[in-house]
Amino acid sequence: MHYQAGLLLPEDHHHGPAVYPTAWQGGECKYFREKRLVQKAWGFTHLYDNVTQWEKAKARRCVRLSFSGGNGPYYRAHHGENKIYPEKQEEIMKILAKFGSTDGIRFDHYVEDWDFG
Repeated sequence: MHYQAGLLLPEDHHHGPAVYPTAWQGGECKYFREKRLVQKAWGFTHLYDNVTQWEKAKARRCVRLSFSGGNGPYYRAHHGENKIYPEKQEEIMKILAKFGSTDGIRFDHYVEDWDFG
């Protein structure tokens, strides 16, 4: 049934709930992503240690706003429900650099994990 449905797809229709075989053109799939091993992080307990006391709330708000979707994603990353990719870690450090030194600042936990892009 899947095969027959695939035959009826227009050639320019490449994805929906899955990537369809029509995405394979000229020996390449434009949706292919190379997997890579990355170091993901979580936990913000000591993230604001180098920020002055009167700027901690502002720094925390700036970092929280960098997570789209309000407070939820920020707190899920803090408690380890969601892991932070290296690109997001760099973005957070750049935000914190505006409030003071980032020397010695680390996330609470790190884990090596696969990123499928």
